[in-house]
Amino acid sequence: MCRFHRDLSSSPTRSIVTLSHAAGDKRLRESRFQTSKTLAPLHNSHWYVSNLFCCIHSTLRISVYVEVLRRNHVGDWGTKFGMLIEYLFEKFPDTDLADFYMIQSCYKESKKNFDVDPVFKKKAQLAVVRIQGGDPVYCKTWAKICETSRTECATVYQRLQIELEEKGESFYKPYIPSMIEELSDKGLVEESKGARVIKTKGLVKDSEEAPVVNNKILVEDSEGAPVVNKKKDSNTLMLVKSDGAYTYATTDMAALCGLI
Repeated sequence: MCRFHRDLSSSPTRSIVTLSHAAGDKRLRESRFQTSKTLAPLHNSHWYVSNLFCCIHSTLRISVYVEVLRRNHVGDWGTKFGMLIEYLFEKFPDTDLADFYMIQSCYKESKKNFDVDPVFKKKAQLAVVRIQGGDPVYCKTWAKICETSRTECATVYQRLQIELEEKGESFYKPYIPSMIEELSDKGLVEESKGARVIKTKGLVKDSEEAPVVNNKILVEDSEGAPVVNKKKDSNTLMLVKSDGAYTYATTDMAALCGLI
């Protein structure tokens, strides 16, 4: 008999499934790690991480108390896709996007243009807004790029006998608006020059001992609570840019909320 506390297939939330077992309850844990980037070929560091985590998972799997979901937190979202897609639309509007190494080459060229051409940079930033907003033309191209990359990586993973379930950055996109709304309701979100941000002075820490790096105390007392501060002024985390696009930090926040 299984009792599902949350739907593992649709929710980003860290989930636990309790299974009846002769030796006791068996709990399902989710482990997320990034093994590759969508626009970069696999190299030794990717294989090392993949094999390391899969070895850990295989060890845990023999336990009657633990099962582990292998979730690949692949980088499949963000500014790099705006750059690449805008470049492809300008230079190769009729390509079928079936060649991964052609896509990779175009990505490198798009990054060069992004760094030196203000007009192209603006177009790329607007492309990100269109992708995140669900524009069918841009999203179709994005999906094709991801599929080509996924196929390329799968060939290598099959040789290594590595099985992963992809839950990339884009997986959290549907959950971002509700997360921002919840943070706003708690009074944590502010408007700043057309953007929506969270301003904080630091992170509350339970330990009473202040860590020291390069002879600098990283934790100091603030209003009776120890906090971590890199600067005396407030640090700002941007959730929504002035053009309406989400940031990498926004996606990370949504993923973090899913694990709490």
